Amino acid sequence: MKSYFQQIKSQWLRTEDHFPSLPVISQEKKVKNQRDIEDMTGFFQKQIKHMPRLSFQKKRWANNISNQINDMLHQEELIGIHNVLTQDAVDTWQEELKEFLRLTRKVFPRFTFEETGQGIRNYIVYKMISELCGVSRDFCKAAYGYSMLYPVTDNYIDSNRSFDEKSEYNQYIKEHIEGKDPDPKDEHQLETGMLLDAIQSEFPRKENKELYALLLLMLDAQATSLKQQNVHEKLSIDDRLNISIYKGGTSVLFDRFLVRKQVTESDFLSYIGLGFFLQLADDLQDIKEDGERGHHTIFTYRKDSDYLEKTVNKLLQYIRHVLEKLQTSNQPFKEFLLFNCYHLVYLSVIMSKEFFTQEYLDCMENYLLISLSSFDTLLNQRPENMEEADQEKYMEMLDAILFLV
Repeated sequence: MKSYFQQIKSQWLRTEDHFPSLPVISQEKKVKNQRDIEDMTGFFQKQIKHMPRLSFQKKRWANNISNQINDMLHQEELIGIHNVLTQDAVDTWQEELKEFLRLTRKVFPRFTFEETGQGIRNYIVYKMISELCGVSRDFCKAAYGYSMLYPVTDNYIDSNRSFDEKSEYNQYIKEHIEGKDPDPKDEHQLETGMLLDAIQSEFPRKENKELYALLLLMLDAQATSLKQQNVHEKLSIDDRLNISIYKGGTSVLFDRFLVRKQVTESDFLSYIGLGFFLQLADDLQDIKEDGERGHHTIFTYRKDSDYLEKTVNKLLQYIRHVLEKLQTSNQPFKEFLLFNCYHLVYLSVIMSKEFFTQEYLDCMENYLLISLSSFDTLLNQRPENMEEADQEKYMEMLDAILFLV
């Protein structure tokens, strides 16, 4: 694995840091996209206001919302996934994501929109890899277990618990992966064990030794990344780069192993590279929070705008190089993925916009699906930013769609 990590690092270091040539979004298209978003948000806000209390009325109300969501997925042009998937594939995606949410609401009813969203985004990465590999299957319990490990373990690791508590938690996970069946000491360990059992239910340990070796590697990467949280550590830019490649790369490579198709040499580089990109995009969103906590990422190494803007340019150039080399028979979906990777970077910049010059933000606005000011409004309207009472109403609507339809 070290040779793959080194190749990824070499590719990053030689990647250009000037702003790349990217698809511009016309003003006319931005206005249409904004209108479509307003129509969608307006529809859901109206439904929330008219949520019925009687069960038979609520079921009809939930059916109406579900049908509207289905129509949106098959017609909307903002994301446009129906342009790269068949109608049946869109329906399959929709049902799998509903099953993901049903299971999460049953097993983790306390989870917020933000925590649930983190898990479902991980499952979407698995689904995208499945599409790139040309593999279609029903809801994958192993991928569910793995996807939910991140909000469950990361939130614990990122919490204010002591170093010893975090080390003990990692030791429990290690013993569980090794098949030693350790006794959980609290509810958090019990839930983590359940998610690891979900992986084993579809990928028995004896027949999938390489998969579990990778899972142990991923655990080691997470433990290594704790150095980034130690305010007393002095991590060089090289140290930070190595940790990001290790942690991000192993996480997405594991997703690739869950897709039941032979993993090639080329796959190792492509999916480690994709994972590294996603790790950096995540760190880019969290510059302020990481800086305040004293966490050591590539984006907190220096906070001057020139360094950050060149690093973002490099990230945009880098993901293009990674996906150009990714081998797939589904070229349209790969182009769709690249377009959305670009927009993930744009979104991450907007979420950390105070660290970038206005000139850079104005330049980036040419490539956004909607205007910069509209993006700010949209981010503030996310469920996790709502008042608790409003979040509960949206959660009630979600439950109705999941369990009554």
